[in-house]
Amino acid sequence: MWDEAQRFEALGALKETYPVSAKEEGRGIALDIGTTTVVAAELDLSSGRLLKETKVLNPQRRFGADVISRIQACREYGGRAVQLPLLEQIEKILRQAGPDIKRMYVCGNSTMEHIFLGISPEKISIYPYSCEFEETQTVWADQLFGAKYHFPVVVFPNISAFVGGDTAAGIISTQLHRFAGRMLIDLGTNGEIALSSEEGIYTTSTAAGPAFEGGNMQCGMASIAGAVRQIQIDGGKISCRTIGDERPAGICGSGYIEGISEILSHGLMDETGYMEKEITVCGQVRITPADIRNFQLAKSAIRSGINILCRRAGIDFSSIDKVYISGGFGRASKLACLANLKIIPEEFAGKTELLGNTALDGAIRLLLTDSDEGRELMSRVKAMCRTVDLASDPDFNEEYMKNMWF
Repeated sequence: MWDEAQRFEALGALKETYPVSAKEEGRGIALDIGTTTVVAAELDLSSGRLLKETKVLNPQRRFGADVISRIQACREYGGRAVQLPLLEQIEKILRQAGPDIKRMYVCGNSTMEHIFLGISPEKISIYPYSCEFEETQTVWADQLFGAKYHFPVVVFPNISAFVGGDTAAGIISTQLHRFAGRMLIDLGTNGEIALSSEEGIYTTSTAAGPAFEGGNMQCGMASIAGAVRQIQIDGGKISCRTIGDERPAGICGSGYIEGISEILSHGLMDETGYMEKEITVCGQVRITPADIRNFQLAKSAIRSGINILCRRAGIDFSSIDKVYISGGFGRASKLACLANLKIIPEEFAGKTELLGNTALDGAIRLLLTDSDEGRELMSRVKAMCRTVDLASDPDFNEEYMKNMWF
């Protein structure tokens, strides 16, 4: 197993070289299929060197911003219609990587993995909410991308209908399976949370929606070039920084987190989220009262999930040793802002780390292992997980309303 120092030096931004357990010639692709973005890492299998990282918008966004809308689109238009744009986008990445690809490891939430493999995700949205598959899947690339591609594609196991292979990969990346009293929070559209205990790993998913990734916001956009990632208010003046230092085109998740925290700290909205008028960040880029309401829904879902998961596991906030927060915004967001907005409890201060894409990091680790040990680890992590259904929890509605306030 890799030690903790090796693992965490990679996160926040992908490292240049990863440890390789069995060297071979050729290239491998690690792929994280998010609801909003698709991220691919191309690696040299002989050296573990990162050759290229590609991040693109998930073309399925045309069918809606969340997984429920994607499932509904599969029902209305057929699964192939929703699968095909995604496969075409990934095939472009493969085409640029060249002919010597030996294997691909793929993770994503349960819905994304089903659609990627051409398997109906409809059971995920219908009570009692189940998956067509939960175990590790292996298919051949030519089944997905055409006859010119011939290498195995390994898809991470789903933990449950709403806790997918991306969480399993994140657990492996952060080693929650090895240590009790640790929490992983993914601030994405599905808001997966995992908490390790002596009895196993408690997991849940909160319907956070796409606000943390810039979705359903007036000027929201994904974390790509031109997105405002930092917003500061000083003496009534607003300044901002964008990804790539390009002309501001919109605001991504980290920009909203810092911007709304600044708005709250400077008294431009009250603790209920009431804001009299929209605030111009720069040019036509602005934050509106409707944005605040959408953000409140997302932040309340995450905080309610944290509270209930700890309660169900019988673990106090103060008893948690380490908290890892992952998401597409990585280290761009500030812990102080998350605490100020009450997304995380104040007891997490001093023991929380903002990581980058832990799902992609976990996929890279197993891509470079590609052995019985790696696949056995996938199965073992899944077996350790216990899913907590927030919708059926009697305390959820009360928690949700209480956590709407800042």
